[in-house]
Amino acid sequence: MRAYAVDLTEVISTLIKDSWIILPVLLPWVVIFIAARRFEKRRRDQGAWNESGPIDPTYAPAHNNLAIAYEHEGDLAKARAAYERALELEPGNALIKQNYELFREINDRTTGKNTQ
Repeated sequence: MRAYAVDLTEVISTLIKDSWIILPVLLPWVVIFIAARRFEKRRRDQGAWNESGPIDPTYAPAHNNLAIAYEHEGDLAKARAAYERALELEPGNALIKQNYELFREINDRTTGKNTQ
């Protein structure tokens, strides 16, 4: 994690107190900063996931979580394969089914496929 020399919340509160007119200009940058931090955390979490070693090949929830990580990363082929493996292991798992159906619905709509 990067160490920042200045606390962002302190800077923002000072700017708002001292010159409230700058808020419309500052707000988009705050949103971008927050989105970048979330993206950085997601990448760090996925890196920790990959560095933790191989997952238990018989544990369906681990494949489900891996699929979600691949989906967030944009690697949709790996996400689909991980979801399908999770469903092979636990075909009755409602959470995995729901996640896979949502993934398929969004992915197929954006790629123009219809797999139903």
